[in-house]
Amino acid sequence: MDDPFLASLLAQLQPVPGSLLLAMPAGPLRDRLCAALAPLHPRHLGRSGLTPADHFDAAVAHVTADRTAAEWRALLAALRDRHAGRTLAILDERSPVQAAECAALGFRRVAHTPGLDLFRFDLYDYKDRPDWLNPRHWAHPELWDKFRW
Repeated sequence: MDDPFLASLLAQLQPVPGSLLLAMPAGPLRDRLCAALAPLHPRHLGRSGLTPADHFDAAVAHVTADRTAAEWRALLAALRDRHAGRTLAILDERSPVQAAECAALGFRRVAHTPGLDLFRFDLYDYKDRPDWLNPRHWAHPELWDKFRW
């Protein structure tokens, strides 16, 4: 693939057959992404928004000036919290949402090219596992009658 940004986006997305949501306005980036993901039949988010029952394996949102910053923050938070297991946010130089705001929403920057930043939130690895959260530190029921704690 000749486009390194699109290649990194697809690598982060790890496209699998299933549900995929694209919250992107019409444009060249959307056309290239749709061509790469055509076998997955992605659903496009319109202005009507999402219903509470909508759930997707992954969502890609290109944050553009077609919505306000507050609308984008609400949409990114809704995708992160309720609608997608993996969410990618693409910011460009005209995005109403800044990189610091994406970081405040829990997104991590995973790719950067001049003019484009890619942020990722994955429900399954959003938080580093602390050292104390492993079986070595749990109570062992087989030892309850042997030792007094």
